[in-house]
Amino acid sequence: MNKITNIVITDKISFNVTTTLSVVNTKDFILTVDDSFNYRNIFSDQKEDHSFCFDYTNSTMTAREIVVDGDPKENTAIYTYEVIVESQEILKLSQHMKYFKLYHTSERYANDYSDGLFYDPYPVFLATMNRIRCFTDYNMKDDEMQYIMLVTFKKQLMGEAIDLQDSMNALMFYNDLVDLLEITERSADYFINYCNLDSDYEKGQ
Repeated sequence: MNKITNIVITDKISFNVTTTLSVVNTKDFILTVDDSFNYRNIFSDQKEDHSFCFDYTNSTMTAREIVVDGDPKENTAIYTYEVIVESQEILKLSQHMKYFKLYHTSERYANDYSDGLFYDPYPVFLATMNRIRCFTDYNMKDDEMQYIMLVTFKKQLMGEAIDLQDSMNALMFYNDLVDLLEITERSADYFINYCNLDSDYEKGQ
């Protein structure tokens, strides 16, 4: 049940870790972060295969226990920790979907881990709305209808993959949407490719 949730990326990274076993040594944390295009390597054990790797050599990581549900004596406890990562490398992270994996030591396992996805839906929503505005709202062409249906279908599949915690497929469907919607980025900001202002839609405004 180990999972990472509530990921926030600013000048630092914060997230919650929920586990069924208590974390016993927060000083040996290793956090790997993979951009969506690096989905093939998300399960690799080699640091160099990941987009980013944060450990004691390049970052400061702190964790505090915020919730314990259940009874540890009866093995029904669920622990939640708030983790904060500070590093200069964080400034290189964009707001694209990412896979997070935190290696940690639990009370029973020396090589335990928790994982989860970072996903900000706003850029995809903004890009979708922008592309739809490029189409006329009357007499829509077949290829335009097929395009809208494909984007909608990909978004639905990505959402289902996220709900099912199927990280690899979620990242792959996200990449499909980035290509379909022509989402580009510079640093952590999104720049949407706007439609031609001479389109029939714009002429009618």
